[in-house]
Amino acid sequence: MTEWRELLLHDVEQFNSQIEELPIGQRVMFVGADLSGLDLLGARLHSLDLSGADLSQSNVPGFWLSTCRLQGVVLDGVVLDDEFWRDTIVQISALWEGAEEWSEIQCSKVPLLLNQTNFARATLSDIDLSDVAFVSSVFTGAHFVDTGLDRCSFRGAHLEAAEFQGVACRGLSLEGADLSDSRWSYVVMNDAKFAEADLSRSVFRACTFDNVNFNDSAATDVRFEQCKFVGCIFYDADLSNSVFDGCEFTETVLEYGDVTGLVIS
Repeated sequence: MTEWRELLLHDVEQFNSQIEELPIGQRVMFVGADLSGLDLLGARLHSLDLSGADLSQSNVPGFWLSTCRLQGVVLDGVVLDDEFWRDTIVQISALWEGAEEWSEIQCSKVPLLLNQTNFARATLSDIDLSDVAFVSSVFTGAHFVDTGLDRCSFRGAHLEAAEFQGVACRGLSLEGADLSDSRWSYVVMNDAKFAEADLSRSVFRACTFDNVNFNDSAATDVRFEQCKFVGCIFYDADLSNSVFDGCEFTETVLEYGDVTGLVIS
């Protein structure tokens, strides 16, 4: 952390160059760091894990801060380059605090845009995220338990190894999302979209899919166990080496994609 902090303070251009070469999951060098009172306006703070960091009284670029993991971050007196981002950052911070804090700011039911945010490894239990857009956001390893996801958008988001349990939703968009190695149990989805999503090696147990679009998805090596499919579409989906074990199909056709090695038992 010391080397990265020195680079941030004394050669911001080099910092910006090096941080972009680092995978998002490895940008953890400022977890718990003291960054208070600093001028960080020129820093490309892209998708950093700032959990527990102190940014009080610092000058910070609002857009880049909104892409960071902000769990437990101290933001007292933080100065943003553009006040447009303050509401977004408040919303992100509230979501990390839990359902009660989140509900206080969501009571207006106005659709929220939290695009490119970082909620990696977050536990989102009993929280209503309906009508929120998380386009291109990071939810790697996150846990969704009884989460409200009506009309929520995760288009192009990173949800690798995420877990969904007991979720019932309508109008969820996961188009183009990376859901590889994800786990789903007792999920009920209506009018949802997995089009062009990566579902590789994912496992679905006791889930119900009603009018769900799987078109052009990469669903290789996926296990569907005791699931129900009603009016679902798999046109041009790659279902190679996937298994449908004890599943029920109503007005659902699988044959229009790649079914090499597909097992239905």
